[in-house]
Amino acid sequence: MVKLRIAVLSVAILIACVSGAFWAVFAAERLAPETGAFSGFARRATPPPAPVVSGSGLASTLPAASDVRSVQALLARMRQSFDGPTADWRETCSMAADAVRFGPAAVDPLARIAGDDRELRGLRLLAIDMLARIEDAAAVPALIGCLDKRHPEDVRAAAVTALGANAVGRERASWLFFDLVRSDAHPAVRARAADLVGRSGDPRAVSLLENVIRDDASPTVRLAAAGGLGAILEPGSLETLRDVGRMDRDATVRTAAVEAAGNYREPRLREFFQSIEAGDDTQQVRAAARRQLWRIPAED
Repeated sequence: MVKLRIAVLSVAILIACVSGAFWAVFAAERLAPETGAFSGFARRATPPPAPVVSGSGLASTLPAASDVRSVQALLARMRQSFDGPTADWRETCSMAADAVRFGPAAVDPLARIAGDDRELRGLRLLAIDMLARIEDAAAVPALIGCLDKRHPEDVRAAAVTALGANAVGRERASWLFFDLVRSDAHPAVRARAADLVGRSGDPRAVSLLENVIRDDASPTVRLAAAGGLGAILEPGSLETLRDVGRMDRDATVRTAAVEAAGNYREPRLREFFQSIEAGDDTQQVRAAARRQLWRIPAED
């Protein structure tokens, strides 16, 4: 008789525990938001995707298929806006911003557009800019892929700028900028890379930029190298800037070299600027020398 009572009591306790657990889960589901951790049995049974390390300390979740489809739909609308007779650039930029907000889910669809020579050039350049704004390591290989020599010059130059604008890209592709300055066939690409090398603060940039400003055939590239030397402010580069300021065959480059030298604010440069101002160079170069004289601190 005692054993029967114990068995009945055990069954009653088990029923009470199961009932309590059911009502606890039911109440949690009713009170939690739709996207919460208790929303539906599937969400309770299937954990969310584990975060993956992305870039230098950046974390993101694996892109959901629905997010990728949403990005693809936005890009299809952007393509139509480029093709249509009543294209609205503001609407296109708004759609681009919406796509960027999907983060890693947007990388693969954007990379396909950026690297496809059959796509409209404007859409490719916009896709490269969008990849630059996704601070995720997955965007870096896509941008590096746009540097392939089979791509047009403006696409490759845009990819260099995008890598420099992307924090992860600057860290992982900095060695590429040095190589592009030395060897790329396109002046626009070399110029963009020279600008990034000059802003890198890397000591190796000094000798590279000095060689570029003396020897590169493109005035655009020499102009970028002058700006880089004026940003680094290595004392040993002053002689190079003075030589270029006097003798470069392009007046715009001479102007940039004079202005870069002025960033040093060295009293010993006063005579150099005075000789340029009083010489027979173009008005543009002489005006630059005059401005640099005003920047030199007065002697005690």
